[in-house]
Amino acid sequence: MPFARNDYPTSNAVSPGFFGAAGMRVVAGRDFERSDLEGGAPVIVVNQALSKALWPGESPLDKCLIIQTKSDPCRRVVGVVSDAHQGRLMDETSLHFYLLWGQVGKDRLPTELPNLLLRVNPDRRSTLIPLIQHELRAQGGGAMFVRVQDYQAIVAALFRPWRMGAAVFSAFGLLALVVAAVGVYSVIAYMVGLRLHEMGVRIALGAQAADVLRLVLGELFKLVVIGIVLGVALAVALSRLVASLLYGISARDPLTLSVAAFVLLGVGLLASFLPARRAAKVDPVEALRSE
Repeated sequence: MPFARNDYPTSNAVSPGFFGAAGMRVVAGRDFERSDLEGGAPVIVVNQALSKALWPGESPLDKCLIIQTKSDPCRRVVGVVSDAHQGRLMDETSLHFYLLWGQVGKDRLPTELPNLLLRVNPDRRSTLIPLIQHELRAQGGGAMFVRVQDYQAIVAALFRPWRMGAAVFSAFGLLALVVAAVGVYSVIAYMVGLRLHEMGVRIALGAQAADVLRLVLGELFKLVVIGIVLGVALAVALSRLVASLLYGISARDPLTLSVAAFVLLGVGLLASFLPARRAAKVDPVEALRSE
């Protein structure tokens, strides 16, 4: 299958156990096995993107894949793994396949130094790094393994700008929520103040405080719900403007929109409660006299 220049699949040569250590899921088939190294037929593992590109709607397992020239051996697809970022956090999903280290000729091995990936207890990372360095030197790998890095520290550095941005946006969001609550309280207090005479008449005619409270909150609840519906619709319509600023979540994520709507509903009702309580406790004589 011909690929566009910028869509040509990339590859890595890995050993058995790499996917588990890297936190990648095998979604179909199996991982590489040590038995594949013992004179087994050439095998290959593809990611989900490449599987969909080459065999849309079909299972890629046991399919034959020739990766370069026609004289190259046919490699049997034994597994499909989840897509992963290859360089940066915001990389688009790329077509990728994995060869088994030991089944690749020396002339096809990557020119850069190989990487040894170790999955360890997170609580012992800092103490294990010098031990790993010592063991590599003892095994004669000092010239090959030039440095040992904590992968979590590498990932943390990549996440730092996003976390900082999330903190700033969260602070602005909290500030906007406070301003909105004060605004809702002010508007509702003004509206209730204009209707104090009406509430006094209702109480004078036998309405209970609970009835007045229910009436005011019910009307205000409708206004808050209308505002939330319009706000969610506007957020969905403008979601494309902020999509590039988000990582790991969609701008139209239903759970996020639902939580935001419930938070706004709670803040709106809380801001409405004090004016409604004031209306429920109004003295009918004072309300009628002021009119």
